[in-house]
Amino acid sequence: MEGDFGGLHIAWEAQAHSGKRWNFDDDLAEPLTTSRGMFSADMQRIYPSLGRCLLAGMLANLSALARAYYPAEPRASAESIMTVFVYRLTHPEREDKEFAARAHIECRGSRASASIFMAEEKFAFIDSVHCEISDGVWDIVLRILRELFSSSR
Repeated sequence: MEGDFGGLHIAWEAQAHSGKRWNFDDDLAEPLTTSRGMFSADMQRIYPSLGRCLLAGMLANLSALARAYYPAEPRASAESIMTVFVYRLTHPEREDKEFAARAHIECRGSRASASIFMAEEKFAFIDSVHCEISDGVWDIVLRILRELFSSSR
């Protein structure tokens, strides 16, 4: 991993956008939804790459939320094709961000698939996960992350 995360906690932000997008820039339309979280910096010992570490922390945070809320908060309806950008918040007061991962997600009925690009790693592909019709954006992202980390053990 390039450099140290620093501090005791790592903060992340994820933005889900409608359609397939390759790069995040300020000209993008408003996201469908934005989620944020924080996790222990100890996670970097298990997952040393920035992208995988932030996705693992995001999985932990979304899993905890899913125990209390369905659909997951913040609530947003899923689109058939979405792009989720994930960032490490390097200085939350100034909203400085560092790119960590991008996921292209395609939903078809009760199935979703994803191609995930992680900083400092290769692409990962999630062929198909089961989804409920009532799943929101973050429920689908959670299902994809669970599959990503269960298949990488």
